[in-house]
Amino acid sequence: GLLSGAFRPEDEICALRAVCRQRDMLLRYQASHVQHMQKALAQMNLPLGNVISDIVGETGQKILRAIIAGERDGATLAKLRNPRIRASEEEIAKSLTGTWREEHLFALKQAMALFDAYGERLAECDRELETMLARLQRHGGDPAPGKRRSKAKNAPDFDVRGYLFRLCGVDLTRIDGIDVTTALKVIAEVGPDLSRFKSAKHF
Repeated sequence: GLLSGAFRPEDEICALRAVCRQRDMLLRYQASHVQHMQKALAQMNLPLGNVISDIVGETGQKILRAIIAGERDGATLAKLRNPRIRASEEEIAKSLTGTWREEHLFALKQAMALFDAYGERLAECDRELETMLARLQRHGGDPAPGKRRSKAKNAPDFDVRGYLFRLCGVDLTRIDGIDVTTALKVIAEVGPDLSRFKSAKHF
């Protein structure tokens, strides 16, 4: 009786927690290969990351995959720019004038292949999470339309907000600073039943 028992959520939440943690691990592994891509570009004196904030966003992906496919002309590669990118075609083309050394192109190709492999595993995790959340639905309806928000970076590729609403009965993303990824992480760790915490301080 000297020690209080550790908190452990119900089994279904424990299973959800395990898959969420697996997904987080895959995201960390995938991120390391983004760094490898950036390193390969830097070694070829291609500072693309200086003009495009996310080299694995839509524009970055198109440009990198075109480079891997054999395109070397900066002006041609710059035409793959999404209109929403702040950098001009000229700025992007200027950042794509480098040495194109074969050994670094090889490293870039391998990093992209590994990035894609982890992307496939992440998609499997998303499908498993959606199945698990569907089994945990306890309330009906859908969350009320709120302020339109852009999709959270690295969020699962399904309606997490809707599933969490039908699990908890409230829309956790209405809390300032809480997006779907944060809400999912909290629910996956402790579940929707907070009655086992004596107070907010205990929680």
